[in-house]
Amino acid sequence: MTIVRDSFYINGEWVKASSKETLEVTTSGTGELYATIPAGTVDEANRAVEAAAAAFSGWASTSPKERGEFLLRISEKLAERSDEIALTIANEVGNAPHALQGYSSGTADDDL
Repeated sequence: MTIVRDSFYINGEWVKASSKETLEVTTSGTGELYATIPAGTVDEANRAVEAAAAAFSGWASTSPKERGEFLLRISEKLAERSDEIALTIANEVGNAPHALQGYSSGTADDDL
């Protein structure tokens, strides 16, 4: 299965890449094509950095309790996709997916 992406997540929304240039991502273990992703432009990188900088003050002003609740929701969503994340990591590093089961779903609250 080859994953094909044509957008970036910038400022809370998927934005279609402005360039048709792509990068091929290969599985390091076999050299097979794993994904095709947009190469991205300087303008797209700058927009992403500007969006992150603009969001920082809002994040910084949230209470520790709100931040914790938000991070727990992120953790739950990551856990729901742990198999997909493990497969992606396995393809990136050339490892067997079963060797990474549980690796990607560990959360900070597991140690509490």
